[in-house]
Amino acid sequence: LEEKAKNSLVNFKGDDIGFVSRDSSRESVKLSDKILNDSEFAYFLMNVFNTDQNSSYVVINDNKAILYKINKQKLDMNSDKFEQ
Repeated sequence: LEEKAKNSLVNFKGDDIGFVSRDSSRESVKLSDKILNDSEFAYFLMNVFNTDQNSSYVVINDNKAILYKINKQKLDMNSDKFEQ
C-alpha cells in the first residue's frame, strides 16, 4: 500500500478541501465519512501538521492511504489561538 501511495503522488490531482487547521473537524471541510471517519481524519491532520512535506501521503490502516498536496498556507490570526 505504501509503495502504491508513493507511486500515485506523481500524477496526483485530488480534491480541494480548502484551508484546514490542526483542530479542524471532518464536517467543517465537508469530507464524507465514506472517505475518512472522524478519528481517521484527526489522525490524518496530525500527520500532515507534523511533517514538512508539501505533498505526501498518510497510511491510515492496512488498506487505506490518503494522498495530499498543500497548495497554500496561511496563519490564523484569531486571538483565541494565541492564548492557547
